[in-house]
Amino acid sequence: MGLSAAGSDTPSGLPTLSFGWDFGDGTVATGASVSHVWKRAGSYTARVTARDDEGAEALGTLNVTVRNIPPSVRVTAPRPGASVQKDEARELDGGGSDTPSDRPFLEYSWDLGDGNGTSERSGTHRFARPGTYVVKVTVSDDEGATDEESFTVTVQALPQPPPSGGGDRPAGSSFPLAPVLAAVAAIAVISLLAMIMIRRRK
Repeated sequence: MGLSAAGSDTPSGLPTLSFGWDFGDGTVATGASVSHVWKRAGSYTARVTARDDEGAEALGTLNVTVRNIPPSVRVTAPRPGASVQKDEARELDGGGSDTPSDRPFLEYSWDLGDGNGTSERSGTHRFARPGTYVVKVTVSDDEGATDEESFTVTVQALPQPPPSGGGDRPAGSSFPLAPVLAAVAAIAVISLLAMIMIRRRK
């Protein structure tokens, strides 16, 4: 907020006027025109004192009301409505926005819908069971103002691997007969040839 003050004096005294500011929040400044930011909500009385080169003073006051700007949740991960796989590590990021002076004091609360939660701004989480979960993120500033956002995350079961070519076949499945019949026929032919050879030798 910009503040300015002007004083009246004899023409010879005007160039020597000095101004001192007390903003009512423990900070001060000097100069005819100053800028100040009140970091907490509340009511303040700003005082400015004008002094000339002979020590004469004049005091001016200004009542200022500072209102808190509530934080707002901005979830960047996971995306609302996202679909993830069971046991897949997913990023959590609920960066809240607030005035620069409040930003370091923001507190986060995650309810992940599966009985787990965290108070970190960001991190990772694995959903252990398939299903649809309602995730809620709440952000609070140091003056008690809050904002929250809720969204759903769908967790899918892991895909099943395709059946392998070998091993026992499930009950009720058909067994390929063509290779078996071919093997039987080959054995029969070999046996017949062996018998013929034996008879010729006799």
